[in-house]
This record gives sequence, structure tokens and C-alpha cells, in this order.
Amino acid sequence: MTPDDFDFLMREDFAPDIHATNFSTGTQLYGFTLDSRSFHVYVHGGHLHRFVYYKRDGHPTDIEYTHGRSFKPSQLVPDRWVSPERTSLVMGRLLREAGIEVPYAPYDMARYAAVQHQVFHGLVHTEGAQPFPGHTDELPVFPPEGTR
Repeated sequence: MTPDDFDFLMREDFAPDIHATNFSTGTQLYGFTLDSRSFHVYVHGGHLHRFVYYKRDGHPTDIEYTHGRSFKPSQLVPDRWVSPERTSLVMGRLLREAGIEVPYAPYDMARYAAVQHQVFHGLVHTEGAQPFPGHTDELPVFPPEGTR
């Protein structure tokens, strides 16, 4: 291949897009970035939403928000860690099939018990970025204090 071909090969993401139609409404993946922002991927209104934010005094700040009918798999995973209890099986499977290494935290039954009946596990981007009903902030902290 030519040098240009090689450059193209190295910078393009050839994995198939992940589409909103693969999921039901709700959180599909939740985790944190290296700069400690929440990273929430959810489906609502027929779109995938990626909402990355700090939470200060109950309100999101430093917001990075985008939505669409599909995303490249690499756009849907944060760079620090992902809560497996707040990730759908479908999302986990699609990311694995796309060859994406998801930085899962160890599975925690207390976190699972706190979120198992919720549809949304983090803030969502609406007017004022308020949580949907069923959201709770009463979740065990991970990683545990002193291990960060």
C-alpha cells in the first residue's frame, strides 16, 4: 500500500456504526472519563445520546453533548472506567463485536441493586439537564475512596 493508503488505514474507524434502533429507551452505558466527568450513553426519542459532564451542586457543568441515530463504537466508551451494572448487554455485545476494549470496573452487587430497576442511571440532556424519573444519585462510589 502507499503511504497515503497506510495513513488512511490507521486513522479511519472501520467498525460498523452502533444504531439507536438496537436498543430500548434508557441507559446503555455509564462510566467516567480520566478528568472525572460522568459519561452517559442513553437512548431516548429514537436517538443515541452521549452526555459527558461534571456534576456540581446537582447541576451539570462543562457539558459535552451530542446525539444521533448512530455512532462509531469508539465514540461510546469513556477513557477511565465503565460500570458494568449500568451497561446494557446489547451495548456490551456490540462494543465487543466491534473490537472495542471497554475498561469495565469490577462488578459490584451493591451498585447493581441500586440501579437494577431504573431506566436512566445518570443525568440526561433536557431543559436544564434534569434527571428522568427513576434516576438516583444514591449510588455507591466507585472506585472506593483511597483507590483513585
